[in-house]
Amino acid sequence: MQKTLVWRLQKDEEKTFLRGCADKHGDRRLVITWPYTKIGDEALKNNIRIKEAVFSDCVREIGKESFSGCTRLRTVDTQKLKKIKNGAFSGCVNLRKFQISKTVERMGKGIFSGCKRLQQVSFDDNLKIFRIPEETFMECRELSQIILPETVREIGRQSFYRCIELSEIEIPKSVEKIEEKAFYQTGLKNLKLPENLHFIGESAFLKCKELEYVRIPQSVETVEKWAFHGCSMLKTVEFSGDPEVLGEWIINRGTKILCKKDTRVDDYCRKNGFEVKYF
Repeated sequence: MQKTLVWRLQKDEEKTFLRGCADKHGDRRLVITWPYTKIGDEALKNNIRIKEAVFSDCVREIGKESFSGCTRLRTVDTQKLKKIKNGAFSGCVNLRKFQISKTVERMGKGIFSGCKRLQQVSFDDNLKIFRIPEETFMECRELSQIILPETVREIGRQSFYRCIELSEIEIPKSVEKIEEKAFYQTGLKNLKLPENLHFIGESAFLKCKELEYVRIPQSVETVEKWAFHGCSMLKTVEFSGDPEVLGEWIINRGTKILCKKDTRVDDYCRKNGFEVKYF
């Protein structure tokens, strides 16, 4: 029979669930309830017993690396979280899915980094997150389903790095910036870049070997080096506009660029020996 450890406070106890609180218990199901409001930094780091964690609606913050390395953790039930700090669930290799509630206001970097069996992440409607932080889903190799909130403006560095099962993602219209190696070596087959996008960072889509076609919206001002390099199936990159900055080797030699004649893109192609076709 599965044991359940329920943590409540006495009057003289603090309101932060601290490292060591559960170390002496062999319970597989952890319930943290009123009046705990925070899970402290590294509170349950490398705990290999816990399979399920349940937070009551009074828990508002999960600290830095709170559950990092909890290799048997499969299920997390959250209610009204506001903050999830750096690396909170990093290395939880058996975590399969996660629901980010609409109350979340701040997400730290690398919160799911190395969660190799994480398959599905859901964001509640009306979630007001403006940035997917760096390394958020880094090395989540089984992640195949995700719909980003419509409020997101930036996709951070290495946020989907080596998510090899991620074949499709809808990037919201609100996104203006995709940073360095954001989608490095993902399984993307279809890619629609939003019309408000201004910046595509270095190696943003490097080695996305299933991509066949990309359209760069007119709004894009910068495409940094190696942005689509190593995309061996990529046949055509269409430029609707004329970016001011084009880095070196943004594509492979065998990829064709479709653009307007006598533009900066046209000049870039001629100088670097890329095949170009005009529209």
